[in-house]
Amino acid sequence: MNNGKTDKATRNERRGHLRAQLRTRERRLLDGLRDVEQKEASIALDVADARDAASESEANDVEACLAELRAVELVEINDAFQKLSDGTYGMCEACGTRIPEARLRLIPAVSLCVACKRDHERLTESRGDLPEWSDVEAMADTERSEAFCGQARRRF
Repeated sequence: MNNGKTDKATRNERRGHLRAQLRTRERRLLDGLRDVEQKEASIALDVADARDAASESEANDVEACLAELRAVELVEINDAFQKLSDGTYGMCEACGTRIPEARLRLIPAVSLCVACKRDHERLTESRGDLPEWSDVEAMADTERSEAFCGQARRRF
């Protein structure tokens, strides 16, 4: 039989784990942004001919897209930290219901419940817009982000 103190300790332990996941992802994103900045600096010095410049330009476009996605995700992570601080973490921003813990473990910076997320995606698809970062928040690793960037580039 659990008492209130045990339940609160369990919740605090889970929140601590989610906070650690957010910090780890934040560090990976910041490292990725630093890598992009370093590559841009070295490319500017190393480009020798037009062909190299063209291929480097394409690589820079992909890197810029990744950097933008990382920056947006960093904002979402900071929002999640703020929500953890003010006690609103885990609440859907659209409808106010509690987001299931399994979803939070999978995507710690998530801000919408599954139902609201689906509604948002349907609206986005019906407008024919490119998806916003919140529409691809499940793309937590760089490989999936790179695939998204490639799709976005092909649409233009």
